[in-house]
Parts: sequence; structure tokens; C-alpha cells
Amino acid sequence: MPPPLVTEFFNLFDKIFRFSINFVFYNLKITIKKRLSYFILSRFKICLYVLYKAF
Repeated sequence: MPPPLVTEFFNLFDKIFRFSINFVFYNLKITIKKRLSYFILSRFKICLYVLYKAF
């Protein structure tokens, strides 16, 4: 068995590691959603503009 201090340290490290990974993934999801919605909106605007010019 490792000493209790080492176990505590590893538990803490594990918690911090998981938290940071979750945080990064959460931010990535938000960024991707924003980018995607912006991309779709811009495409939609271009389509509307083309239709407007066509008719």
C-alpha cells in the first residue's frame, strides 16, 4: 500500500484532471454551437439575398 498522503495526492490530481477535461469539453461544445449557428445563419442570409436578387 502507498502512504495515505500519496493516495490523497493522486485522488486530488484525478479530481482536478477530470474537472479540467470536463471544463474544456464544455467550452468546446459552446464554441462549436456558436460557430455552427453563425455559419448556418450566414449561409441562410446569402440564400435569401440570392433569391431576392433573382426575383
